[in-house]
Amino acid sequence: MRQIPIQYSEVEELYGRTVAAGFQSIGVTAAKPGEGSSTIAYALARRTAAAGKKTLLVDFNMATPSVGARLALVSKTWQPGSDSAVDAIHPLGSTRLYALPAPSCTVDAWAFREVSQLSAQIAQWHKDYEVVIADTSSLTKRNRGNIPPEVVCAACSGTVLVVRSGRTREVNVIEARDRLDRAGARILGSVMNDMNAPGLAAELMRETRRLDRFAPKTMEKLRGVIRRSSLLNQVI
Repeated sequence: MRQIPIQYSEVEELYGRTVAAGFQSIGVTAAKPGEGSSTIAYALARRTAAAGKKTLLVDFNMATPSVGARLALVSKTWQPGSDSAVDAIHPLGSTRLYALPAPSCTVDAWAFREVSQLSAQIAQWHKDYEVVIADTSSLTKRNRGNIPPEVVCAACSGTVLVVRSGRTREVNVIEARDRLDRAGARILGSVMNDMNAPGLAAELMRETRRLDRFAPKTMEKLRGVIRRSSLLNQVI
């Protein structure tokens, strides 16, 4: 799980369309593993806490749990409907952000597989926290130990689907959306992760090569200008 600056305009827009729009529990999921949903969930949680809202980030991702590892927190066994779902929460310094790492074991814990149980637990968390951000596993990775991501998302008031451009196939996105729809989750929108997409500078240099046969020296100079441009090579 990477940490991206919450000052990015993309994070601000995500916050504006979710929490600032009145949604108090947000499920963040993805079609496939490695899309960046945990990074997005963490960024949204930090941005929400920065707005002065007491925020709880919950890791429901048993396949690749990252909240506990990223924040150096001890994971405990917890399940919805019990005191353990509160006792395992960690405050993060002096911020208004709190985190609940993924449970250390959920095998045969049916409370994680019922929308009604998770909805009741989120309502319980809302007594102490203004906003709950749920980080889930990917929708197309299934095994017995996973907490069904579509169930978590259905228990939340809104869902954000993270898609990694250049990596995720259209069929995977369609399957992910179908699972969310069947579960009754409310999809608020998608976040496109452009990590695998070429940057503006790379695209401009590629286009200049089409003109090499007409003005090779000029195009080489232009590519040098592009390579030296801090604006065109800015990482977004």
